[in-house]
Amino acid sequence: WGSGFFRFQSTPTTRAPMVVRHCTFSGCSSVSFERAGRSEIVNCLFEDGVSGVCALLSLDTFVSGCVFRNLSACGVELRQGDTTDVVGNVFENNPHGTLFSLSKDCRLIGNIYEKCTNYKTAREGKNKLITKPLVVNE
Repeated sequence: WGSGFFRFQSTPTTRAPMVVRHCTFSGCSSVSFERAGRSEIVNCLFEDGVSGVCALLSLDTFVSGCVFRNLSACGVELRQGDTTDVVGNVFENNPHGTLFSLSKDCRLIGNIYEKCTNYKTAREGKNKLITKPLVVNE
């Protein structure tokens, strides 16, 4: 986890925002970021790679209008994150559309899933709390 074409790491105290718009990522693990705040990934194409967006310990992440196609792992993976909106994306031919691990306050709104598992939540370790994402209009 965490390797990719674009990797962003912020400090735990500043939580700088990350913005990726109107980009095409083909044949690579694409965007990964850690400890970011108010980040946006909007109107991007992720295809023929391992995964699309991976976020660790990030707050206020917004993924919208993206296409995740022919990825070998997943479209969006969120670990230990808070307040994530995955809105109006298309997931095609991926093992998983969205993966959430130890995350809370996640919303999936108006996404389209074709030939992939819609979403999966996971618990890791002992005494860890996870809330299932709120799913609207899937």
